[in-house]
Amino acid sequence: DWITPASLIDQLNLFSGKLYLCNYNTYLWLGHFLCVYANDLTDKEHLDIESDGFITPVHHPLEAQSVGSFQHYPLPFLNHDINLCRRGVDFVATHRGKFLNGQLLNEEDFNDQWESA
Repeated sequence: DWITPASLIDQLNLFSGKLYLCNYNTYLWLGHFLCVYANDLTDKEHLDIESDGFITPVHHPLEAQSVGSFQHYPLPFLNHDINLCRRGVDFVATHRGKFLNGQLLNEEDFNDQWESA
């Protein structure tokens, strides 16, 4: 029996417009995949971080990269993509909205997601 890899599910969720992430580890994986700053990199020095959290590939720590990490700036495309899917409906308060706007998430953001979703 073939089991779908979690990273494939996460990628499908990302590009399908899913607004909420399953858990904190998915958030960290997403940061690595998109080369976006996340809380697990707080102890790293000399990171060149854009205002929305994108880390230029030259400065992206090796341990924070995943297979297929983006080498070019993916956030404008992802923002445009979700805006098309949402047709003007606000999503800023969701995990994805916060992530795309450069806000750091922490584990507490995932504790009550089903109560407020």
